[in-house]
Amino acid sequence: MPSGRILVVDDEEDTLSALGFCLAQEGFTVIEARDGIEALEKVRTESPHVVVLDVMLPGLNGYEVSRRVKEGSLPGVASAEVKILLLTARRVDSLEREEFLASWSQADGVIYKPFEMDDLLRQVTRLSALARTRTEAPAGTT
Repeated sequence: MPSGRILVVDDEEDTLSALGFCLAQEGFTVIEARDGIEALEKVRTESPHVVVLDVMLPGLNGYEVSRRVKEGSLPGVASAEVKILLLTARRVDSLEREEFLASWSQADGVIYKPFEMDDLLRQVTRLSALARTRTEAPAGTT
């Protein structure tokens, strides 16, 4: 059974509840945030392995949250140890723009709404395993 701490960030209460329930059923510890500012605070204080991050959020959008986490600007957060999976209903207007935003945000993956829960669980499980491997490896072996 999977394990790991997953931060789910979405301003839609139904989506937040459904994702939290499904991830908890799979054995993950679920942490919730409802906007970009709260997401950054929870990354700093809760040390999640994976952040499932909606793109369209109040405060800071998901691309900006991802970039701030990944560029290492949060005190006490090792950016390489946090994996980010963007979750969005918004498809950008071109493949080049989509690739640019994913690259700029430095996210580890993207899932588009509507999605199959099995696809999301597969990606979260894979990213959580990668993150936990990095954080649990003995010093000097990564």
